[in-house]
Amino acid sequence: MSRYNDELKLKLAWQVAYEQRTCPPADVLFAEHIDEHLQQHLSFCESCRENREMDQEEKAAWQKVFDKMEQATARVEVESRQAGQVWTLKKALGGWQEDGRYLSPPTVLLLKQNGASWKVAQLYADKRLMGEGDVWLGDSFGFAQGWNCYALKDDQLDVYIGAATSEQLRQVMAPASASHEPAAEGTILSFFRALEIETGAFVAVPAVKDVFSAVATLPPAESILQKLADWFRPLFSPAQFATAVAIVAVIGIAVFNTVKVSEVNIAQAPAVAPLQPQILLASVDIVMLSNRMSMDDVFEVTRGGYHPVETEKPAYKTGITLMNYIAADKIADAAAKDEAMRQLNQLIPMVTGGPSIKLPERAGNKDQLETFIREIEKAASTSGQLGDLRFGSWLQSARLADDKQLLQAVTPAVIAYFKGELANQNTAPAAVLVLANLQALLAKKDYSVSDIRNYLDDLYDAY
Repeated sequence: MSRYNDELKLKLAWQVAYEQRTCPPADVLFAEHIDEHLQQHLSFCESCRENREMDQEEKAAWQKVFDKMEQATARVEVESRQAGQVWTLKKALGGWQEDGRYLSPPTVLLLKQNGASWKVAQLYADKRLMGEGDVWLGDSFGFAQGWNCYALKDDQLDVYIGAATSEQLRQVMAPASASHEPAAEGTILSFFRALEIETGAFVAVPAVKDVFSAVATLPPAESILQKLADWFRPLFSPAQFATAVAIVAVIGIAVFNTVKVSEVNIAQAPAVAPLQPQILLASVDIVMLSNRMSMDDVFEVTRGGYHPVETEKPAYKTGITLMNYIAADKIADAAAKDEAMRQLNQLIPMVTGGPSIKLPERAGNKDQLETFIREIEKAASTSGQLGDLRFGSWLQSARLADDKQLLQAVTPAVIAYFKGELANQNTAPAAVLVLANLQALLAKKDYSVSDIRNYLDDLYDAY
């Protein structure tokens, strides 16, 4: 069970990191007027909604904490900026994204000066999210991301908060000049690093704007895109350069379509692709973490459970039955687990188009479970049924969940995701309508858990 707890702690660390990087600062969150950006953010961020709803006494208590933290990072005058120093960045570098996230500027380690700019490495505090290319600087600063380096202008630095040792700086400089293997796709580390790269690219954009004036003087025969790419390359580490290329493309298109290059809004450059949620693993977690679950619940919500398996929507039913299998294993009901296994052995070949896939013997065996999920998702993707598989697993995990886990599973962001998926399939308009109604319910403040459960039952029937 310790392996499972370690995995859970890692997911919680990722959740904290995501909120820290993408939730607005207090002065924006607690603004008296809720503008369209904040409204969009609050529609899917439960944490920020809860924070805004705090009473004045609780807000005052938190304000004292924030004040002490600000005092701890009080401005210290330094004679000159040197490599190895750690700095915060100016708040103005943060800002809203089109998807409702607010990217906040990170803390950075100065690596090397180049005129009026600095090559920096981005920092993050939680050791659990370290990987190849990261260097631990101690509890005061966290770790430096040697794979995530870029250029910042001198006037973007804000508050000096200390310095790393010369040995630590040397350790960071080595990975900063090397290429790194990307984190394994679909892992929490890969999600975290994608967000860190997006954050770094966003705050580095103002430093890149300075290339515009030079672009305007390029000879017509010279390749503008190639020249831009050459300029961008030294501003970013190898891991960052893919994001830089996307920005180069946007600038290039603008150059070809307008003479006034200096007016191009580089802030519209595309961010890193949205992170794809680990829906099946998250659904398993919802079931595993739910309390007060009985096998009666399992078979009640599947309307009998023992009925013969039908061939319609096999991937959707595989997702549902997999959650039943996990639930049966969790409460040690051997008969129910055997029945779920029998159904899965009939359903899975309809998804793979061939033999079945070996099921994990125990739901708590994360290695077996992750291997199974990778194989079934790959097969469902190949057969064009991945959306059905994910939808079935999420829906069933939510229906099996206790009240606490239900509210973790059913959020505005998840509903919007599946509503879009089902709308694109155009095969279940009734289910899309139920999701739209559920989305409207969550936008209100006066709903109950039983209201959500009723909609989930309606969704099951509609699909």
